[in-house]
Amino acid sequence: MSERTPSTPATSTDSIGAESPRLRLAGTNAGPVTKEERELLELRAGLVRALALHGADAAVIRERMGRAGRKDAIGLITGVDAFDRASSEIETMLSVIDARLAAIDSARGGVDIEVDPRAAALLRRP
Repeated sequence: MSERTPSTPATSTDSIGAESPRLRLAGTNAGPVTKEERELLELRAGLVRALALHGADAAVIRERMGRAGRKDAIGLITGVDAFDRASSEIETMLSVIDARLAAIDSARGGVDIEVDPRAAALLRRP
């Protein structure tokens, strides 16, 4: 019996076409996105999807291991299992990408928009 994990690719296409609208917040740098920015944003989107799929797979595998009465050997030895370690590495990569995107944006000398600190976390949420 083969169980499908959440990271198994679906058959539907969910890509956004080039003709899709590209919107920017009024008052921000409304110039064209540079090649570097576009590539960083694509990489960031891929990492966010990977993090979500990774979390779903981890939950399924941990549940299976629990039902079988097995323990994660890596987690027992190091105190951090492989799933938590991989998630923290992905989050580190996301923070590096976010820092680079912020540096590119600040180098433009555009308008800064003041954001309520309570809402700022929602803007960078993966």
